[in-house]
Amino acid sequence: MRATFSFPLHDLANVRALPELDGGALLDVGCYCVSGARLLAGEPERVSAEQILGSTGVDMALYGTMRHAGGVVSQLEASFVAPRRQRLEAVGSDGTLVAESPWRADWGGGLAVTRDGSTETVTVEQADAYRLQLDNFVDAIEGRAEPLLGRTDALGQARTISALYRAAESGTTVRL
Repeated sequence: MRATFSFPLHDLANVRALPELDGGALLDVGCYCVSGARLLAGEPERVSAEQILGSTGVDMALYGTMRHAGGVVSQLEASFVAPRRQRLEAVGSDGTLVAESPWRADWGGGLAVTRDGSTETVTVEQADAYRLQLDNFVDAIEGRAEPLLGRTDALGQARTISALYRAAESGTTVRL
């Protein structure tokens, strides 16, 4: 599996580049890659990562590898130096799923499922993702629905991101 989210960030005064505001590519765009990989493959058992630090001290790019149960390996690229792109690709023994622009529907995109040499394309309707998140939040507070991603997911996400940073800083593989 491979997850990518990148866009060039030229303004180093932008909050995304400021260490005092916890800027950095992993926290800004890589978190989506981590979440997508965890959603499809489950919690990682171990991670490794490389980062490119910018002049402000935050990671301008982070490249990570996560090993999940069952021998599943996912790779992620979070970058403020690469061209604008986002993609989630899952390859299995029976086929391939490619999601273009899975985290920003306003960038356009869709799904392509390939099996036995035949590809089916699915168009994804654009929606206001922030509005959908807010609606689910309100429904959860008012007891009409469970949060789509709850406490367990949030803790798993935080553990994984922390482990990726530790791996990048130490140059070692980190077990979760």
